[in-house]
Amino acid sequence: MRSSKRQNLTQLIDDIPQSQITAKNRKELHLLAIEGNELLISAYEVFAVDLDRAELFETLLMIISGGMNSEECCGVNTSEIDREFVEIIRDVVYDRKIMSSQIGEAVLRLMQADDKFIVAAFQVYKENENLSEFLDTVGRVVRIVRNRISEILNEYDYSLLKCLLIFIKYI
Repeated sequence: MRSSKRQNLTQLIDDIPQSQITAKNRKELHLLAIEGNELLISAYEVFAVDLDRAELFETLLMIISGGMNSEECCGVNTSEIDREFVEIIRDVVYDRKIMSSQIGEAVLRLMQADDKFIVAAFQVYKENENLSEFLDTVGRVVRIVRNRISEILNEYDYSLLKCLLIFIKYI
């Protein structure tokens, strides 16, 4: 979403009366706007045509309440992931900006796959609430997984190259 659209949408989110939205939901809408959530973009584009604020507010509230699939973070559908876990990742990626969205995506996908190390790190975090330790652990897990994938690809590339050379030899 272009910067001006994002600013306009942010202002419109701020204009939703406090009696209609909680501070937490307003913050979540802001995060979705920053992420460029497709549902928010679509709602804004409809608003830009008809200028119906009440309809826009109703749509935004429906998105945030789960009436529409707004369960996305870092390009990952998070509907099956613990809400608190997703909020932590959103916070460190979009608010604190101490984790890239690519790493955030990897962590969310590992959690979706019930990676035992990510799940264990989150359980420990829930007990001691030490965010620094949690981020260190998930960072290490992502690096290990990335390195292992790289090793597998290199082994595959080498095997493929070897087969290709043998094939060429017999041609």
